[in-house]
Amino acid sequence: MREIFTDTDSARVGLFQSLLEEAGIGTFLKNQYSNNMIAGGGRMSDVVLCVVNDHEYNAALEIIKEAATGGEEQTEDWICSKCGESVPGSFDRCWSCQETRKTDLR
Repeated sequence: MREIFTDTDSARVGLFQSLLEEAGIGTFLKNQYSNNMIAGGGRMSDVVLCVVNDHEYNAALEIIKEAATGGEEQTEDWICSKCGESVPGSFDRCWSCQETRKTDLR
C-alpha cells in the first residue's frame, strides 16, 4: 500500500480513484468518513488516496498527472482573428464567435 494523492476535496480524490479503478489499479481511501473540521475550527483533514499494490504506483501517478493537466500541453492564450477576443490557449475555437484558431504554417 502506498499513498498517491491527498486533498481536502473528497470529490477530486474520488475522481482520481475512479480513473485508477477504471484502469484496473486497486485503490482505497483513508479519512474518507472523518470529520472534515478538526475540533476548535482547525484545518480540514485530507482524504488520502492509496494504491493497493506498490508496483502499480508509477502507472497510477501517470494517470493522475494526465487527468490533472488535461493531458494537454499548456499553450499561450491567443487573439481571435475574427472578433478580437482573447481566448485561452487550451481552446481550439473562439469562445465568443466559434472561429477556428489559425496556425502559422510558415
